[in-house]
Amino acid sequence: MVDESPEVIKSQMEQTRQDLVEKVETLEQQVAHTVQEATSAVTNTVDRSRKWSATPRRQSSPRWSRSRRRSISPAMCSVLPG
Repeated sequence: MVDESPEVIKSQMEQTRQDLVEKVETLEQQVAHTVQEATSAVTNTVDRSRKWSATPRRQSSPRWSRSRRRSISPAMCSVLPG
């Protein structure tokens, strides 16, 4: 290891400090951008969910209608829902 003068060490420290500041600023910008994208995605999802839930839906027919149950053997009816 070479002995370096205090001026050289101070200069290296200053350069290191500047490099760290730049890296931290870049990281802050990336985090802010990621948070902004996530917020936008959540907002869009909530908006779509509200629109979807506000849209009237056609009521679906039951999976097993009474007429279909009559055509199935009584033993099978005991395993059918409701």
